[in-house]
Amino acid sequence: MINVKPQLRTTRRFGTRRNPAESETMGRIFKLVVILLVLGAIGIIGYAYLGDMKPDAQQQRIEVTLPGGLGSGGDTGGN
Repeated sequence: MINVKPQLRTTRRFGTRRNPAESETMGRIFKLVVILLVLGAIGIIGYAYLGDMKPDAQQQRIEVTLPGGLGSGGDTGGN
């Protein structure tokens, strides 16, 4: 019989040391995501306050004269 030792798998586990460049890149990506979230939240809050700016409603009357004198207002009948 041949005695064979099982090979141990060498995988990265959480908390092990990594390449410093890889860590720096992940940090930059995380900062970018946080900045985008903050800017998005500011944009939504700004839109909630300023996005629904309507002018004050005012009633306006404009007299219109139609051809044939139908717009004079005195005649309420049909043909």
